[in-house]
Amino acid sequence: TIFVVRDPLPVIASLANRPRFWKGDFRGLDNHYRMFRSQVLTRPELAHVVGSVPLPSEVTPSKIVQIQAIMWAATHRMVFDALVGTPVPLLFYEDLFRDPFKVARSALQKLGLTDAKLHPSYIFTPSMATMRTTHDLEGERARKNGALDFFHKGKLTDDELRVIARVLADFGVAIYD
Repeated sequence: TIFVVRDPLPVIASLANRPRFWKGDFRGLDNHYRMFRSQVLTRPELAHVVGSVPLPSEVTPSKIVQIQAIMWAATHRMVFDALVGTPVPLLFYEDLFRDPFKVARSALQKLGLTDAKLHPSYIFTPSMATMRTTHDLEGERARKNGALDFFHKGKLTDDELRVIARVLADFGVAIYD
């Protein structure tokens, strides 16, 4: 098992750019958030956090970014807590994007897969091809320069960034990049 984490800013920006995302199987953000509140935010392992975090009771346009940040932060808080003391490798998507072969090789080594014939490209070729072709030249330049804020820069307002930072701080998780 490997756990890959993506910085919340591009995740939330991506959701904002895909308004139809919540419509399919989730039957709307309202429905999904209601289920999330009842099935995730009530879990005992989150009680120490949720009791002190202001949670919107319903989805309104002004609360969408806050709700998405809460869902990302709560989920990741539970996973991070569960991974403490385990041998499960934790990888960051942004590191994988910056240097896919180095990070993949490191993951393989952490899993005990050191066979020289097993090259990271065998595992990640489809994903790497997608990463390289879907993020255009701006993305490729950013990848080479190590600046990955192009995933969210200009897509989230300063107020939204402050809301996200406050939620992450409330849950004790951080922006990675």
